Amino acid sequence: MRALGPFVETQKGEDGKRFAGVRPLFTKTDDPPRNRSIYDIVWPLGMVKSREGELDWRFILSFGHGFEPQDPIARHRWAVFPLLYGGEDAHGKKYFAFFPLGGKLNEFLMQDRITFGLFPLYAYSEHQDNKTHSVLWPLISRTKGGDVSRFRFLPFYGYSNNKDRWTKQFIMWPFWSSVKYHYPGEEGDGFVLFPICGKVDVGDRHSRMLIPPFFKYEWAPEHRALNCPWPII
Repeated sequence: MRALGPFVETQKGEDGKRFAGVRPLFTKTDDPPRNRSIYDIVWPLGMVKSREGELDWRFILSFGHGFEPQDPIARHRWAVFPLLYGGEDAHGKKYFAFFPLGGKLNEFLMQDRITFGLFPLYAYSEHQDNKTHSVLWPLISRTKGGDVSRFRFLPFYGYSNNKDRWTKQFIMWPFWSSVKYHYPGEEGDGFVLFPICGKVDVGDRHSRMLIPPFFKYEWAPEHRALNCPWPII
């Protein structure tokens, strides 16, 4: 059914899908087979979407996500970009941040927890067992925890060590970087002197680079590859 041209419309499909709208004020789409509903409010300014027990909403520069919309105090997050952020994490802990003055964020940017003050002056983050302190991010940072130890003072010096895997470092990045691999039963090393040359040797796999990344030759017992120059040949 349509009325007033394209402004008022309703639809119902044999598969159970339904649509209703008073354009441009409001439209609603229900998709029961996929347990999904979408509401557009003054499109494209606002949107509310529900799918399989989760809820997303957006209005201009405000965003939100509810992991259990049936329980309004369960795990959720919201933001008024780029200033305000808040929510409650999977452990029931509330968080709030006023960017860039300070605050705390949980389950954000692939980190378990982020705390900052006068960003980028100072920031602290946790991911599993790894804890990182940053000053004048991203210039100076220190990470410790688990099997990982990292430090950097861009662009002058940095290193990263992963127990039983590798040790990496750079000096005057990106001009010099090196690595030592100490995987169990497969050791090796490598370096890149940018933009002049580089090499990597790990076990029975080897590669040589000239004016990286343009010229590269790599070989192994059952593999050979040549780029001269990449990406042309």
